Amino acid sequence: MRRIIFGLFLICLIAGQGLQAKADGVPGYYPSVLSSNTTGYADSFFLGAPEDSFIGIGGQEIVYDFGNVRVVNGSGNDFNVYEVDWGVVEFEEAAISASLNGIDWYMVINQAAAINLEGDEAHGDASFRQSFGLPVELMEARYIKIDGFGTGNAGGTYDFDPDAIGAVNFRDTELPPEPPVGTPEPATMLLLGLGLMGVLGMRRKIQK
Repeated sequence: MRRIIFGLFLICLIAGQGLQAKADGVPGYYPSVLSSNTTGYADSFFLGAPEDSFIGIGGQEIVYDFGNVRVVNGSGNDFNVYEVDWGVVEFEEAAISASLNGIDWYMVINQAAAINLEGDEAHGDASFRQSFGLPVELMEARYIKIDGFGTGNAGGTYDFDPDAIGAVNFRDTELPPEPPVGTPEPATMLLLGLGLMGVLGMRRKIQK
C-alpha cells in the first residue's frame, strides 16, 4: 500500500513540474539588426537589451529587423519599446508601426505599462518603457519601425530617445512550434508512464 501511495505521489510531482515548466519567467527577444537607420549614428545605440545607450532620433527613423524571429499577435501585449530611463517621457514624439514584409506598414497603439522581460533588468524607471500590441490586420511581424516626429537631425536627446525593443510574444521560424503551455515534455510523459505502470503492477500483486 505504501508503494502505491508513493507511486501516486511521484506521478503528481512529475505532472506538476511538467505543467509549470513553461510558466516560469517572461522570456524576451531583443533584435540585433536594423534594416534602416537614417540617424547617422551607429546601429549599436539602439540594439540589444536596454542599457541606457541611446541617441535622440529627431525627425529620423530606425527599423528593427527580427530576422528569423516573428513578433506574434498573441494574448495581451506583443512587444516592449524602451526609452532611455531618465529625463522626460517622450513616447508621444514618435510613431511606431509594424510590418511582415517591410513594405506594408501598420500603426500600433500603446496598450499598457510594459511587461517585465528577462534581460531588461538594467532598465530602471518603468515609466520609460511601454508595451504595444500588433493590430488585428497583422498576425505577426518581422519589422518594427520607430519614426521620430521631430523636424531636425538626430543627436543628443532630440525628441524620442529609443534605447531598445524587446519581443514579448514571438516565435523562431527555424524551430518547430512549441507545445502549448501546460503540455508535459516527452521525457515527463515517459516518467509518468513508468510511474503509472509501476503503480498498476503493485496493485495487481496486492489483488493476487
